[in-house]
Parts: sequence; C-alpha cells; structure tokens
Amino acid sequence: MQLDESGNIHSYQFVKSVIRSRVKGVYKEINALLDGSNDPALVTKYKDVMAQLPAMTELYEKRLALRKARGAMEIESDEAKLVMDEEGRCVDIVKRTRGVSECMIEEFMLLANQCAANAGRTHHVPFVYRIHEAPDAERMEKLSNTLKACGLNVHFAGEVPTQLELSAILDETRGQPIQIPVHTGILRSMQKARYSPEPKGHYGLVLADYAHFTSPIRRYPDLAIHRILTDMLVGKPEQELIKDYTGFATHASEQSSRQESPSPYAPRRASPGFLPGKPHRYSLQNERRKAAPESTAEPAPLRGPYRPCRQKAHRRNPGTVSRTRAPYKTPNNPASTADGRYTVFPETR
Repeated sequence: MQLDESGNIHSYQFVKSVIRSRVKGVYKEINALLDGSNDPALVTKYKDVMAQLPAMTELYEKRLALRKARGAMEIESDEAKLVMDEEGRCVDIVKRTRGVSECMIEEFMLLANQCAANAGRTHHVPFVYRIHEAPDAERMEKLSNTLKACGLNVHFAGEVPTQLELSAILDETRGQPIQIPVHTGILRSMQKARYSPEPKGHYGLVLADYAHFTSPIRRYPDLAIHRILTDMLVGKPEQELIKDYTGFATHASEQSSRQESPSPYAPRRASPGFLPGKPHRYSLQNERRKAAPESTAEPAPLRGPYRPCRQKAHRRNPGTVSRTRAPYKTPNNPASTADGRYTVFPETR
C-alpha cells in the first residue's frame, strides 16, 4: 500500500505472502515507548521496530486528520475492563482506556479494509461489504428531541444531517456534563451496520468502500473475502468468480448479519434454568404443581410436545431438552418409574 504525503491512498496491491513477526507487541508497552519511556527491558524487546514507531505515529496523525476532515464520527462510550486475580476470579471492573497504539492499529486496519472493499468493487466480483446506511427521519426526530432536552438548539440543513454536522455536535459536547446523553442519543439514532453483497458505503466512517478484511481467524465475512481475493490472485476468470461466489456472498452477508443480532433466547439462556446442573423452568412448574393442593379438575397440560427419554436420572436433570423417541401426548407418563429410568422431557425451540 502506498500513501501520498497527506496520507491519502495512492495505490495498493494484494498478494499471497508470509508475515514475519519480529516482536510480539503489547499495546501498553508500545504506549509507554511512544510516551518517551527508556525502560531498558522495553528498548531491548522492541529494538527491531523502534525505528518504525515515529513513522507509524506520523502516518497515524495524518490519517486521523483526514478522518476528522471528512466528518467521521467519534462517539465516546465507556467500555468495561474486568480485572482478574491470579486464580482467574474477577476482583474489579474498571473503565478501559485506549492509547495511541490502539488507535494507530485501528486506523491502519481501516486502511486495509478500505482497500479490500475497493478491490472487490472495481473488479466487479461478488463480495461481502460492511455497510452503514444513513439514519431515517424518524430516528432524527427522536435525536432532535434528545438534543433539545439537553439544552442544545440544533438545526440541520437537511432532513438527515450530514456526518460533519453530527461530528461537530460530538466535539462540542465532548468532556461536558451532557456528553453521555448526547453521544448515546446520536449512537442510538444510527442505523445498525450490516453485511451486504452491494457496496453501499459506510455512513459513520464516511467511506464509499468498506469491508471487514483484517480478522479472518475470528470473523466469517473476513474469511469469505480472503477466499474471493485468493481466487482473484490465482487468475480465475471474472465469469467463474461471478458464478462461484454470487450466491455465496449473498448467503454469507445475510447469515453474518443475522448472527450479529442479539439472540431472543439470550435472557433465557442466562437464567438459572439454563445453567449446568440447575433445574429447567419446566421442572420448576412440575414441582409447584406437585406442591399445590390436590384438585379434582383436570390439570392443565404443560407445553409440549413431550418425548420420553430413556436415561438415568442422575445423568440428566428432569426438564432438559430431548429430541429422542416418539412424541408423548401427556405429561403424565405411565412409563415413568420410581427408579427414574424413564423421564419426560419437554421439547423446546
């Protein structure tokens, strides 16, 4: 990747290569070196890359200036950091802070992501883009009410504000008592970023080309892009790329976007009924029903269908999910015996 003296992208090239790591860097240690630390241990550890740090810092500052000039929003949000003891127990929760090295690497990753998306768009091949669309009018009306409640009389030039207008509000309130409600209100007014096979740009970063490329070991869209770029580099014809990856890019985008959404079952899985060794809520209903006074009325059936599962009681708690055997119609299983060899388990989705 080649940049001009202002930090703008001049050219780039993707190749299959081997990365040689000269040192295993730690953000905290790099920040100390950038702050002027002369710790002999740090100087010795980073001697192979010490000469590069000033140039990296200068490049980061130029890229940051370009980012602010185009109106990219920097929304302040508090991120928690868990402090663990030697035995792995959490002993404190503190606010996570970011130094220059963290911001520097983030900016360089944005550069790589931008180049990857540009390569997919300019070569007209199926791709998985990371897009962020402009907020709608309804969200902007809610944001205006929030800003008025905070004492800010803001008028936008259009129905949807530009990134520069929102960025100016963020900078104006940064460090002020109203920072949290204003920054949170702007964050909530944004659309949710998602994956798409169409290059629609990124509103928050103010980029026409953007994708997730730098983390193929932990994000599937990045891995999908690496597969596509690899076939491009080996010279596969454009028509074959379109044939092989059109459906793949669409499916990968939809699936990855769905998996980012909060699971509707997360609260249930976090409840005691879903913890290992704990009774499921269906079991709790059974216990309450047993403890209730006997009634001549027909008991209300539990939600089903029910399936008998031939397992020993000590190997599975009553009420856990089982998809074995044929459906059983009632919760009163006549096959259930005192020794617990047969137990009824409700089916859950």
